[in-house]
Amino acid sequence: MMTSRDDDRRLFEHFVIAGLSQEAPEQTAPPTQEFGSRNNSPLAPITDICVIFPSLGETAPEGYEIIETTQLGYAADLNHGSIRMPSVFLCYRRGYHKPPLLDIGLIEYGRGEKPMVDTNIVQTTPFGRPANVNNASQNIFLTYRRAVPSSAPSQFVVTDICVILANKGEIPLHTYYKIPKNLNKGMVGSDVYICYKKSQCSTKRLAYKPTVSIFSCVTAVLDYFPKAKGDEENPTDFKLAQNISLFCLPMGALIECWPVKCQPPDRVFSTFVLTDENGTKFYGASVSFFEKYAGKLSEEQLDQLDLISSDRLDEAGAVEDNSSNNDPADEMAFYTNIAICIISRYPFFNSFKRFLYYIHRMSIGGIHAVPIERYISHLMYEVSFPTPRRPHVLMQLGSETISFDSYDDSQLPLNGAQLCDTLRALGTDNLIYLMMLALLEQKILVHSLRSWMLTAVSESVCALMFPFHWQCPYVPQCPLGLAGVLHAPLPFIAGVDSRYFDLYEDPPADVTCFDLDTATISQSINRLNLKLSFLPKKPTKQLKATLDDLFRRLNKEAFDLGSKKADYVPVDREMVIQKKRKELELAIHDAFLRFMANLMRGYQSFLKPIKSAPSSISATDTGNLFDLDGFLRSRDKSAVDFFKRFCSTQSFIRFIEERSFISDKNTYNAFFDDCISKVFIAPPEPIIDMATGVEREFKYECFPRRLDPALFQLDQLNLNRSTDQQQVPVQSGLDSTEISFDVIEHNRCSAVRTKPEVKSSMLAATSCVRTNPLHWPKTLLFYSYSLWFMQLPSLISLAPNKRKILLLAFHILDRMEHTEIFPLDQVCYRILIELCGECGEPSLAVKVLQAMHRAGVEQNAVTYGIYHRAVLHAKWPTPTRQRAIYAWTQLR
Repeated sequence: MMTSRDDDRRLFEHFVIAGLSQEAPEQTAPPTQEFGSRNNSPLAPITDICVIFPSLGETAPEGYEIIETTQLGYAADLNHGSIRMPSVFLCYRRGYHKPPLLDIGLIEYGRGEKPMVDTNIVQTTPFGRPANVNNASQNIFLTYRRAVPSSAPSQFVVTDICVILANKGEIPLHTYYKIPKNLNKGMVGSDVYICYKKSQCSTKRLAYKPTVSIFSCVTAVLDYFPKAKGDEENPTDFKLAQNISLFCLPMGALIECWPVKCQPPDRVFSTFVLTDENGTKFYGASVSFFEKYAGKLSEEQLDQLDLISSDRLDEAGAVEDNSSNNDPADEMAFYTNIAICIISRYPFFNSFKRFLYYIHRMSIGGIHAVPIERYISHLMYEVSFPTPRRPHVLMQLGSETISFDSYDDSQLPLNGAQLCDTLRALGTDNLIYLMMLALLEQKILVHSLRSWMLTAVSESVCALMFPFHWQCPYVPQCPLGLAGVLHAPLPFIAGVDSRYFDLYEDPPADVTCFDLDTATISQSINRLNLKLSFLPKKPTKQLKATLDDLFRRLNKEAFDLGSKKADYVPVDREMVIQKKRKELELAIHDAFLRFMANLMRGYQSFLKPIKSAPSSISATDTGNLFDLDGFLRSRDKSAVDFFKRFCSTQSFIRFIEERSFISDKNTYNAFFDDCISKVFIAPPEPIIDMATGVEREFKYECFPRRLDPALFQLDQLNLNRSTDQQQVPVQSGLDSTEISFDVIEHNRCSAVRTKPEVKSSMLAATSCVRTNPLHWPKTLLFYSYSLWFMQLPSLISLAPNKRKILLLAFHILDRMEHTEIFPLDQVCYRILIELCGECGEPSLAVKVLQAMHRAGVEQNAVTYGIYHRAVLHAKWPTPTRQRAIYAWTQLR
């Protein structure tokens, strides 16, 4: 047991149990006044498919429906456009008389394809003819997989089928999966594809007569931990108690009934993100499961479950079938869903999932020496928080081990992104398009039947926007009760379960929906107006090439990135998997970081520092802090429309404000500036003649036989060429004392060097010694001056004449400039600027800024923020006093 803790942070804040309210269940109705529910009752799942040849006299069998037309009204002939080929149409049957279909596919015998063990092949039509759906010599047959009679009620089944003609401009309907095989392989004929939709069979259960249904009730927090002492029943100490149950069970609390012989549904793992009133993010990891319902149902509820009237044979599109394999004597059981959830400030999603799975297994059966409650308190109070000095913390749970890995070594903001899963689910083009919409602050909706994917993709979008931050509504796991946000008149990023489209009307036309299960995008207004060609061509081409390569690597990896149901994974194998994932995720993030650095290349030169007393409150407006017109003129002409829209977004405006002033993002912005300097290497500057001060000119008649060593300018170059080949650093070591909490960052000491400064100063000092050993004394002299400046705040606090000490410090800076000591970092300037602000000498701070420019030092994000704090918060002299000072200076 681990009792010593060298870090006060806890792994999580709350443990929550959510489920059906203990009071009388109240059935809820969808808020149709906000976004409208679909009036049609749910359709029965598809149980059978076949093909027919109408031109040969074949008709659809009894109970089957024929797909006659495509979505644009063309004939849904599988041999559409073929010459001298009979028409072929697809038929299907719905019902509850047998287990439904799980998947539909196509098999080509001519290519040597073989069906899976549980796959059935539609080899003949109902009239005995070969069911070949290809117009060429090679045979293509339909295949399907059927659920077993004892399948879990939560299984996803085929609920609809359609046919599209790709050459006619038709695309799959949203949430439909397209089988990627063209049915017409001949020289002529249309490009015919079959599409199908899958959904959870929630209204009627598998392989049984239509007496199984479901209804939604009020969710509630049943219990939580920890609680305030002496107040065990009052939830006021848990601020998230009112809404947390909505996110633990986004589809609501349910009561279901199904035959006892059915397998229990799989546990469902989901994640979500909450934000409190202070803007602090909380990450939730939830596992929901079904348990037997112990309460009694009213006659009205039993009627909704179809357990009173037994003479209903035809339900919601079901086909009456006398060959039903249901046993009228099947015993039914009632179940309700429960969720156990962990709320944390840190996204340890995978570790929390394994912990929740373990304590759930404890509740199923068996005798245990340690209760569930003790495991929860042990995780909260006794398991140490991972730090850079101890990056992997292991927790023993029975025979398995859970690993918690440190997040403190990242120079990027904390997030719950899973970039590998995001790239695999969306593909390269869709991911780039999603990022373009996020940068332009459009309405974005991601949806999937896998609820854990919603937060993973939403967090990935926010992470890949770095250094920009999403400023609009953000609900990565949106419960159905809050789905009205999809009709909000402002940009948002939201995620919903794909079953939303079965229950409610489609979102507005300006909402772009990304289906994570089929990797498709809805046809919104943005799809017509915003294309990938809107982005700058060269950076986008480089990004696409890198992501395509990473996408191929992802598909070749042996480990399964989507294995979210594994109960037990050995810790050594988990570490190997996590290491591979981390390498790929770093590569993905590196690609987008280079892309963003190319977009913002050289933006620092368009920042406009304040150099005089602010005349009005508008002095801090973005237009006065940043030369927007000059920035736009410097961008790629082919992408000027993109940059105009991008520069008007809230995220861009907020970035300029945070870059100009002290904020909790200064360290991140300094890191981004360092990335830009690595991605964009400026061309060599003209050589200035020191005697005349004009540019030298060079003209060659032939290639020189002897090279002039002085023209190499080795004293100005970085000879450590190995660093030029490194990728943009996404992570590096960081001591636990350098963690950029908001409070620490806001009161950052000006003497603390940023991590890019530490690296660059060490690199520059090493280069000086390698270039010329005589530069080593200047390096030592610079650090001696730095030590003196670090003592300057103490000297100022003791000096009776503070202005005199500040002038002395400025004189020392001037001496450093004249002795040609190149500043290896900005600590000296930063300390003096901050002291100028504290002592009410903003004009001297402006002179320090000018001295930095003369020395060729560009202010980084931290120094720039400290400078603006000094000139804005300090009291400037009145205009009369300024004129008097100027006159006295001229007189002297």
